[in-house]
Amino acid sequence: MQAGNIQGLLFWLEYIFKHYQENTLSINEIADSVHLSIGHLCGIFKKETQKTVKGYITEVRIEEAKKLLEEGELKIYEVSLAVGYQSSQYFSQIFYKMTGTYPTNWQRDNRRL
Repeated sequence: MQAGNIQGLLFWLEYIFKHYQENTLSINEIADSVHLSIGHLCGIFKKETQKTVKGYITEVRIEEAKKLLEEGELKIYEVSLAVGYQSSQYFSQIFYKMTGTYPTNWQRDNRRL
């Protein structure tokens, strides 16, 4: 990995983590923030992480959703909004795809007492 790629990758990962709650976060926004084409950004990201940018954003959102669900203070639709999904139904579908269980089940089975 080249030094420039490492710095760029760290910036992108930090940018995603800082902005994952925004439902408008997009690959285009990330590419614009570093003045790269979408193709170039995606190519470097995939080469260095073996993940797509979109896939990584989804992973971050679902991992953060798990934490919120474990706390048990928010309703499912509030968790979905907090991690960047406008639709709780879509959030539930993605959560199931990523974890093999639905958010309500995750919350029930993993709630911190």
